[in-house]
Amino acid sequence: MKQYLKFFKRPTHYLGTEPNSYHKDLEQIKVHVGLAFPDLYEVGMSYYGHKILYQEINARKEFYAERVFAPSFEVADILRKHNTPLCTLESDTPLTQLDVLGFSLTNELAYTTCLYILDLANIPFWSSKRDDDYPLVVAGGGVTFNAEPVAPFFDIMFLGDGEGLILDFLNLFRLAKEQGLSKEEFLFSLKGKQGIYIPSFFKINKKYRGYTISPVYKDYTQVNKYIFPDLNQIEIPTKPILPFGKPVHDRLTLEIARGCTRGCRFCHAGFIYRPVRERTVDGILNALYKGLKSTGYEELSFLSLSTGDFSKLPSLFCKSIKFLLDNQVAISLPSLRVGSVAEKLMEMMSRIRKTGITLAPEAGTQRLRDVINKNITEEEILNYTEKIFSLGWQQVKLYFMLGLPTETKEDLKGIYDLCVKILQTASSKRVRLTASVSLFVPKAHTPFQWCRQLSLLELQERVNFLRSLFKQNRRMQLKWHNPYMSILEGVFSRGGRELAEILVKAYFKGEVFSNWDDFLCFSNWEEIFNDCAIEISEYLRDRDLSEILPWDHLNCGVSKKFLSKEYQKALKAKTTPDCRFENCTGCGVCDFKNKTVLPILNEQEKSVPILNVVSSSKKSKCIQWRIWFTKTKESAYLSQLELQRLFERMFRRLDIPLSFSQGFHPAPLISFGRALPVGIESLEECFQLYLFKKIEIFPLERINSFLPNGLQFFKIEPIPLKTKIPLSIAEDFEVQLEDKKRVMVEKKLQTFKKADAFLIQKKGKKRIQEYNLKKVVKSIKLERNKLKILLNWEAFYLSPLFIFDKILGNIQDVKILKLKQYFKE
Repeated sequence: MKQYLKFFKRPTHYLGTEPNSYHKDLEQIKVHVGLAFPDLYEVGMSYYGHKILYQEINARKEFYAERVFAPSFEVADILRKHNTPLCTLESDTPLTQLDVLGFSLTNELAYTTCLYILDLANIPFWSSKRDDDYPLVVAGGGVTFNAEPVAPFFDIMFLGDGEGLILDFLNLFRLAKEQGLSKEEFLFSLKGKQGIYIPSFFKINKKYRGYTISPVYKDYTQVNKYIFPDLNQIEIPTKPILPFGKPVHDRLTLEIARGCTRGCRFCHAGFIYRPVRERTVDGILNALYKGLKSTGYEELSFLSLSTGDFSKLPSLFCKSIKFLLDNQVAISLPSLRVGSVAEKLMEMMSRIRKTGITLAPEAGTQRLRDVINKNITEEEILNYTEKIFSLGWQQVKLYFMLGLPTETKEDLKGIYDLCVKILQTASSKRVRLTASVSLFVPKAHTPFQWCRQLSLLELQERVNFLRSLFKQNRRMQLKWHNPYMSILEGVFSRGGRELAEILVKAYFKGEVFSNWDDFLCFSNWEEIFNDCAIEISEYLRDRDLSEILPWDHLNCGVSKKFLSKEYQKALKAKTTPDCRFENCTGCGVCDFKNKTVLPILNEQEKSVPILNVVSSSKKSKCIQWRIWFTKTKESAYLSQLELQRLFERMFRRLDIPLSFSQGFHPAPLISFGRALPVGIESLEECFQLYLFKKIEIFPLERINSFLPNGLQFFKIEPIPLKTKIPLSIAEDFEVQLEDKKRVMVEKKLQTFKKADAFLIQKKGKKRIQEYNLKKVVKSIKLERNKLKILLNWEAFYLSPLFIFDKILGNIQDVKILKLKQYFKE
């Protein structure tokens, strides 16, 4: 697959050579695993679950885990054109040659993208159609607690925490492989193991308004999720891959706790990830220092379902804030629960680079917040936002849900009214507010799993009502989820295996990346459902409490009896307290008798220590360096923006004392000259950077050990502080040609050389401009299969690739090397 990188859009997404990626000898490993994420690189590289599994599996020398992402449509077309299968990123191994291909299922709209990956890999969709020559196709992630619509495609699904579970599974697979067990024999040997769901061992027949779940084996009637009891026994990923392309969330993420007992009745994650398990402060701090040292990230995120509830959040901040300030590292917190962060702690947070703040009231009225068990009041919300604005935050994002059970027009208007009141708590008129509205989808294993979901027309009417309200205030912006996506999500989140055929038909109709607005075509889905005589409305209806549900054989630990009780309380707008602070609510997850599954909590802190931190200044300029480097081989595909981000993080990792800019978001003072076009190799490029203090020796050899293949620093020189980055006035290039192209190029050269003027047109920002390439091409000659070209930029500058293309024709598949650049004396 990598031989076609030069044709790919965003080729760095397919290199697989990023810093901290693993590369092993395939002859020495016992089990080869592909970790597939059914979305594009920039989304998949943000997924924390992948980071956990990638580190844990690769820590074992006998196992090798590589990444697999869904390629763009342009790349897929190139692969199909050349009859080349989809491969892993690191070793370029075709997916059919793997032992295990594991998918992370994080949302229902990614189901057809799983089929897309299988199709590009030439792997049959249906588990029953795959013999022992194909890899075992497995899945994990929160969605597996009801992934019945894709159950026929997978040999195994994992329910629960991947840590421990995945290594035990791979050990068993290794033994089975050594013993020569068939796929069926291996699956049978796993029957009944905690957290391992084998869909083919259950037969589910669709009936009108109900399911009959028929286990194949009498001793395998229910699958219980796997719970890793104490996360402190597993190392936080501290050496994640540093992506070349910019992912959606480009930062160091540290999971400080898992699970939540707040009990929001719509929240799928809040029920399936119980019980709460917190990590120790010392363990988190150790991971923080290691993680920033190994990555050079300039932003940090503390991850959990309810970060503000972390028992020792004040201590965590107090012990890390000086380090973060000194190293110009911003901190990003996920959606905070109102009132969960103490005032003194907010003051400390305000001193670190602000990245915006997000709050989740979820509903606009108190009645509806009680229905969903949010357990916060309007007064608490307003007091909280007033403090946020007083500490300097000028942008706040609020999460709301539309279409919640028992919602009325008054509740909808309450969203707008609450936003207005929040703005009024800010003294500054510069404050801006964004209300992000998601559309309620009933989820399995929640108290609302029996509820009706609004129809498409109802959703659209309510969104339009909110839009009309928000138009009245220019300081407030309304964003909303795509209603078509919510309908499909609702269908597949509570559907059964009868929908598998729908997914296959949708895939062949082009419905891939359905969780992207740009790619979803809802009319295609409607047509398929109609052709299959399946009513979409049947999946949106309410369920009777006695009805058998497609996921009843999958146990997340929370009892159905408890969920039913919570549903009844919701209809009466009665709340349930958090068992962390009150008595046990009896959800069923914890095993108090055997003490095998219990909450793991730090001791609650009653006060926040006062901390007066003065960070060291890195705004001064003590010395400036000019650094020369080569950019060859795979590194030729790195853009200048990707290079700058790579260099900055490398210098942070090496503790090079970079100078930073002034302003709200300080950035390292690094400057580049002309951008080398992506795909062109170069023997000499340069950039400049400022340091805020002198260093005795610039560690050239150590720096080069951090750089990917093809990038090497070869000269570092101090220059006067006010020296600007020089722009070359001329550049030498060498174009290597294949024999079959030589004749065509010779003809093109003759035409160019004979012309008195070689005029071409290029569309600029405002108009089409005409250029005479004779003014920039100072010499061009062909020596055997190498074309030597000297370009002079004193008249004007154009991309060398553009110039070569106009003179020589299509040269997309040739190697171009920049030999030298010249500057004014």
